[in-house]
Amino acid sequence: MRYLTLLLALGMMGCTEFFIQEIADAEVPFIPQLAVFTLLQPQDSLIVVDVRLTAPAVGSPPPDRSGRDLVSGAQVTISDSLQTFPLTLSTDPLRAGYVISNDIVRLRAGGRYTVSVTYEDLTARGTVTIPPEHGVGEGLEIATTEEGQNGFAEHRAWVSLLNPSGEEDYYLLLHDRRSYRSDGTLGRPERSLVDWLHGRTVTGPRLHFLPLTLAGRSQHLLRICRTTAATVSYLSSRDMARANTGNPFAEPTQVSSNVEGGLGLVGCAQCRLVYVKP
Repeated sequence: MRYLTLLLALGMMGCTEFFIQEIADAEVPFIPQLAVFTLLQPQDSLIVVDVRLTAPAVGSPPPDRSGRDLVSGAQVTISDSLQTFPLTLSTDPLRAGYVISNDIVRLRAGGRYTVSVTYEDLTARGTVTIPPEHGVGEGLEIATTEEGQNGFAEHRAWVSLLNPSGEEDYYLLLHDRRSYRSDGTLGRPERSLVDWLHGRTVTGPRLHFLPLTLAGRSQHLLRICRTTAATVSYLSSRDMARANTGNPFAEPTQVSSNVEGGLGLVGCAQCRLVYVKP
């Protein structure tokens, strides 16, 4: 029995060493890429492009390439069919990234734009066409509700549209919130993504977005937007990847990308703007 136990122990140790060796031999060098994100909207006054470097999934990244910080020193441009415009780096916390005024670029419905990024020996680019204005927010309905609990009132907004049910009918709901300061002036806008939908996958005559909370003493601007398949695919796969992180039983999720030579999204949206009150 002791002899058998010893053999089993040696066998287990041998297997362990074998797997350690196999894992060590399977290691591959980390090759960084540019990660680019922007959502171009004609209704925005400022174009902002987020540029970062990817980090390795296993092990520690190089000290100068953590994947957490904006890349400084990149050359970022946006071009249409006639001109190319350079962007400059902004460290403003609410608009951090490479920026340019839309008064200069003048994004327009149906316009085709390319965002290009170069950093050291890395390059990345993505091209989008802004959706048309026709049909944005068709059949829009917004209902507000108030729910009281423990002496506090919570206001919510419920947004719906007519559903054309077309293959290319993709939508976003964005929420811009500006809180009033103590002196009565408005603070800086804070934008959040509420929901996205693909009309083709929704049954019924209307599209219903997830509800959003309307905080008191704030100004609320809703952006009901038509967008592209690439934008919705990126957002859906990104959320799935986040949900699967740390789950040993989940299949690895690859985040969709339309960026050539890198990762991320050069997306766009054509939006209808509506103010709502709590």
